[in-house]
Amino acid sequence: LVKGFDQFGQQAESRLSAVQPQLKGTREEVGALGRNFITNTAHAATWAASIALIYGALGLLRGGLRTLIDTGLQTARLGQVFRGVGGTTVQLRDDILALAAANGRSGKEALDAAISWSRAGLSRLQVQDAVKISLMAANVAEIDTITATERLQGVMRIYGLRIFEVRSVLSELNSISNEYNATNAAMLDGLSRSAAIAKQVGLPLEELIGLLGAAIGATGQTGANIGNAIKSITTAIGNPTLQRSLKQKYQIEVQADSGDLKSFSQILNEVYLKYQSLNELQRLGL
Repeated sequence: LVKGFDQFGQQAESRLSAVQPQLKGTREEVGALGRNFITNTAHAATWAASIALIYGALGLLRGGLRTLIDTGLQTARLGQVFRGVGGTTVQLRDDILALAAANGRSGKEALDAAISWSRAGLSRLQVQDAVKISLMAANVAEIDTITATERLQGVMRIYGLRIFEVRSVLSELNSISNEYNATNAAMLDGLSRSAAIAKQVGLPLEELIGLLGAAIGATGQTGANIGNAIKSITTAIGNPTLQRSLKQKYQIEVQADSGDLKSFSQILNEVYLKYQSLNELQRLGL
């Protein structure tokens, strides 16, 4: 048994001696590979950074050229609708780009708003003021500038407002938004759907804004839904069948002594007062 162990030990020592040169060579190869890997990685990183820098510069160049081309096209469009009252098209363009930068909006959307406002025949200062209002509305309502412009222009046209009065509309929207759980975007959306019919039935703009804000905040409905509801109610009140029903069932008279409809504000007030005196079943019917 001892003799067998001695022979096994001698064989193991012999095999280990044969493997050692191979292990040494392997270590040297691994070391060389490690050095080459580090060196190659450094070269690759430098190459990648250089390529990225080149592509980045080219991208900026392309973006700058695209912006320059777009601005040139928009300036040409602005020159077609701006009448040149109070300054040149280039001066107005520079004014608008400065406003865009000051309000954190893109020059493109600001120039689009300027083009839209200029179609109304406004002067340079008026366009500048109108675009500023549009940019402020876009920021507080978190919508794009051209949508804000279209909403404000609609209200301005329907109620016959001037530019400085449009600014007061924005202030009223902010005030209602702070008081009720209604966003500026929702109220602007509601205005776009109800302003025309509300003006026809004699509902003042201030009351319409308050009505929209209170209804949106109380019901949680969208501005579009509340605006459409107001439009539907005002249209329905003009129906003779509904007028007779309101008079017979609830003693609500929607017509004045002259035979004309009362103002929508007055009708709503009378409906509200009657509503307070009804039981639950009658309220559902009303």
